Amino acid sequence: MNFIVKNLLVLLSFLFFHFSSNLIDGEIIETKVSFSFFNAGKASMLVDNKIHFVNDLPCYKIDVFGRTTGFFDFFARVRDNWGVYIDTISYTPQKFYKYLQEGKYKKNEILRFNTQPLDSVEIIILDKETKEEKDRIYYHSKNQFKDIMRGYFMNYWISSVFYLRSLDYSQISIDTLIEIPFLSDKGKYNYKMKYLGSKKIKSLNKKSLSALTFSPIVPENKLFSGESPVTFWLSDDDRKIPLRLSASMRFGEFDIETIDFDNMIDDKSKEIIYNKYK
Repeated sequence: MNFIVKNLLVLLSFLFFHFSSNLIDGEIIETKVSFSFFNAGKASMLVDNKIHFVNDLPCYKIDVFGRTTGFFDFFARVRDNWGVYIDTISYTPQKFYKYLQEGKYKKNEILRFNTQPLDSVEIIILDKETKEEKDRIYYHSKNQFKDIMRGYFMNYWISSVFYLRSLDYSQISIDTLIEIPFLSDKGKYNYKMKYLGSKKIKSLNKKSLSALTFSPIVPENKLFSGESPVTFWLSDDDRKIPLRLSASMRFGEFDIETIDFDNMIDDKSKEIIYNKYK
């Protein structure tokens, strides 16, 4: 069961990290996650309403919170927080962090991108309970970087949001494979998805909406089922709000739907959101 829940939260990345036209300070998107006929979890993405400085660069700070609910929360409690700092000039990641609680498993880490030595990263390992610093590890080679990417997949998805938000889909042909670089300035890795055009879908209140439709290219694995197992939809308007994600998995169907969107969140509202995911 815990394996299923962890992979459920992996799916949230597809929803949160592919949307909208321009990042707005104080933006929040809240979703519900369903597994077959059960409510399995919920998640929120929050853009901080302040500018932060990392590596002497002004940065946006973006948090993604995920948690299980109901039946899933009883058997496999998850309280996860992934975060990134992305510079406001070139939109490249400067810092990642993850605070994970998945059943008895806990991990707290910070990743910093360094300019000296060139093309290196620093992992700061934190205590599982107090979050105090315990150790620092430095990585330089391409092979080491691949290992890091596996552990910070969610953070990479957050950092890729700016690329998709900048696209003009009126200039993109149907069935085009869109390449999304994980780190555009380093040019080491990219991810592909197929753009399927604008289609009609039903919203939560049963309204028919026009939505930009995408199908990520998912490598063959034991988790997903079918040739194109994941589909997600963005509103076909200036805001490009995520509407829904559907995933066919070998053990059932996952649906992720947006239940609330706001772009005027203040400090008090931010505290309420943080408390929801404790």
